[in-house]
Amino acid sequence: MLQFTGGDDASPTGPGAFCTLLSTTPIVEPSVLAAGLSMDQWTRLGHIEARPMSNEFVVVTLTLEPDGQVSAAAADRILRGVCERGTAAMVSAWEHQTAAFQSQLEPLLKQEQTASAKWEKLRETADELQNRLEVTDRQDRSVYDNLIHERRETQRTLAGDRAKLQSYEKEPPVKPIDEVVGPLAKEAYHKADDVVEFRKKRVEALKQRLAKGTATQEQVEDAEFAMIDARIFSIAYAASITGISTLYGYVQQRYDDPRPELRGAVAAAEAKIKVLDQQLAALPQPATRPADRVSRAQLDRAQQAANEAKRDQEMLQRKIEELRSRNRIGPKPQITILGAQ
Repeated sequence: MLQFTGGDDASPTGPGAFCTLLSTTPIVEPSVLAAGLSMDQWTRLGHIEARPMSNEFVVVTLTLEPDGQVSAAAADRILRGVCERGTAAMVSAWEHQTAAFQSQLEPLLKQEQTASAKWEKLRETADELQNRLEVTDRQDRSVYDNLIHERRETQRTLAGDRAKLQSYEKEPPVKPIDEVVGPLAKEAYHKADDVVEFRKKRVEALKQRLAKGTATQEQVEDAEFAMIDARIFSIAYAASITGISTLYGYVQQRYDDPRPELRGAVAAAEAKIKVLDQQLAALPQPATRPADRVSRAQLDRAQQAANEAKRDQEMLQRKIEELRSRNRIGPKPQITILGAQ
């Protein structure tokens, strides 16, 4: 039994992934060879099974059929070797994943921090200009100024909605899963078929040798088992690829697309501004104001700059959130071998 600390079963370095890793050839083969067995002997006589009892404990069971050429201590050496190599491989995988994740995350965090500071500064400037403009507006509040104020608020909302819509429209399309998985799957299918054909030819050759008395029935049966095992792997791999493609397509469906609502809001704001412009054109112009007074154009430019900075900050925040969601890495796994059962 092993005590596992480092993540839940949904984590790529959790107990479920660890159990799968223990039965793989790169982990098993060195341990088998170190115990003095060949892989042919292991294939005939040995079996290893690992299953998580919880997020904290993993039970590893190794079965080694008795054989005159296999020592009694070989099973203990193989079991310990598999657990030690699996532990080292899991920790190494976690370290590589963490390093790669941090190398992508840290530049984005710095960019987001800089963008946030820029937005705060531009927002404060826009708020200051708006306050100065509102103070002077109180001196000669009129229908004209009320319409101007309403137009400014509408423009601010319009600028914000346009910035959000523009950021969504610029998002790159999701790359279809077929473009990513297709070539890999095709290559894997061919390789799997090549393995099956190779083992099929070996079966035929052994049958011919059996007829001549230069091979045993057991060798033929082992070869047939290897051929069936290769075919089962090919079928299982194809099913896994199909399942991944289906799941990926489901996850990528966007059920809360904000763009239609944003387009409607932009169109409504543009129409409202046209009506306000017509109303303003029908009113007499206010008296000339001092040159040092804040103009509407100054405020509009400041608000536009603040909205653009806010859009950049939100885009970086989305990138950070997407990166974190794609790289769900738990704490560093710590695995202690408690003993053999």
